[in-house]
Amino acid sequence: MLTTKEMSQNDFMQFANGHPDRNFWQTDMMADLQSNKGLTTLYLGVYENSSDQPVAAAMTVLEPAHFGLFHARSPRGPLMDFTAPPERIEAVIRAFHDDLSHRKVMYWTIDPYIAYCKRDLEGNPISKPETALHQTMLNIGFEHEGFNVGIDNSREPQWIHIVPTAGLNEASLQKSFLRKAQRNIKDAFTSGVEVWQMEEKDLHLLDELLEDTAKRKGFTWRSSDYHQQLYRSFVDKDGVRFLAASIDLQEYLDRMNKELAEVEADLESVEHNLEQNASKKMLNKKGELENRQRNLQKRIAHGEEMIQKERKPLLAAGIFFTYGKEVLCLMSGYNEDYKTFNGLYALHWTMMEYCLNNGLDRYNFYGISGDFSDDAIDSGVYDFKKGFNGEVIELPGVYHLPVNKSKYKMYKMMRSIKNKLH
Repeated sequence: MLTTKEMSQNDFMQFANGHPDRNFWQTDMMADLQSNKGLTTLYLGVYENSSDQPVAAAMTVLEPAHFGLFHARSPRGPLMDFTAPPERIEAVIRAFHDDLSHRKVMYWTIDPYIAYCKRDLEGNPISKPETALHQTMLNIGFEHEGFNVGIDNSREPQWIHIVPTAGLNEASLQKSFLRKAQRNIKDAFTSGVEVWQMEEKDLHLLDELLEDTAKRKGFTWRSSDYHQQLYRSFVDKDGVRFLAASIDLQEYLDRMNKELAEVEADLESVEHNLEQNASKKMLNKKGELENRQRNLQKRIAHGEEMIQKERKPLLAAGIFFTYGKEVLCLMSGYNEDYKTFNGLYALHWTMMEYCLNNGLDRYNFYGISGDFSDDAIDSGVYDFKKGFNGEVIELPGVYHLPVNKSKYKMYKMMRSIKNKLH
């Protein structure tokens, strides 16, 4: 027989840290963030008979709903074995349900952090969809919001783009990237781009950059208060990192001018040799040096123009969750005026290196729309991400389980009427 009881924070985290589907949302850190908003959070564990080891658990948030009841949310949860037989899955869900019914909950929302279908970068399935599991959830009594495509800022993404890192090193991982990404990563660091960890006093720079990026790309983003809450709750626990990429343009110009002087010296030597012997090899070398000369002159001119605005501009910045089996990029943005310095490439590569150095399984670019057409709302952003190769995972989406069925039916009817009036 399965029963549910409230767990201590330590017991929950011990279970969560060992679970294969562990994720940032199902942690004490996220519970603290919700508690700081004034919401009630619970650690619920499902136990078998008299065992003191849980078979499932969920960090659950209680939000005031209608009729004096609560809406329970277990974001990216619950943590349980979704590969178990249907009757076992139902027994675990029923145990959660029975506990929530005693807590004045009207309905329970979950969005499990498991793969429904793995796909290639063009959206074609490379695994069979978990239709049997989905049907099991419906048979239990869950209502499903649908297999949606698009971006809904009120929900966590249903489609994610990941880059596997398990068993790889820097060379093998970069080799899997498209040539453009390889080239831009190398160029960023040879140009002198530096990636550094932001402090709380720097967060206003992140806010401005993300706001500008959101406007440019046509989507909305959370307020600066959200960034501060994340920073204050998680940075000390190494649960999140706020990173920025910048460049010292004077040092960049010094480096470019030095390289130009070396190229021009080599070019002068080649031209002198050509006067003695105009071989095809020497002519080819002259052409290569002249191309490098023109490229360096162009870069120097651009750098001299940019340094008039600011010597050490912020190129890019991002927020990265570092928990479980992955690094997850919650959000990143870049300064359009300085995009040629490839700060965003430097930023993402730095955290991919973090995955490699810490034995993590994957780098998660996180949300994409799931629309793979050229006119998708995120087509430009997704083209950037595809440069790092990887694969797409379609998650099963959002499920609602009525706990107080009569009140939930009334609630849905009220919402339907309200929507029609609007």
